[in-house]
Amino acid sequence: MERDSARLLEYEWRLEKMFHQHPELSGICQYHSDTLPRSLLRQGLLVHPSVFINETLSLINPHYLYTEERANEPDQSDSLEAAVTRLCQSGDFTPV
Repeated sequence: MERDSARLLEYEWRLEKMFHQHPELSGICQYHSDTLPRSLLRQGLLVHPSVFINETLSLINPHYLYTEERANEPDQSDSLEAAVTRLCQSGDFTPV
């Protein structure tokens, strides 16, 4: 699982870099909060600039880190953990 998690995070960073290099492109990464470990949901929040809640609500993600190097820094902030908990409880987690 650890290896797969690292591969998923690397993939997400590569996509994020591509979207910055090509602003005409965009994407929506869909995560199932009921099947992924909290650590992956936490990483998902760190690597996406916004969160799609539903068809009418998309939020700027205050936990977004622009660089991959910063994602390797441990972020155990209470607000990040609270955000992961809310997303797990709601069942909706679509960072974009």
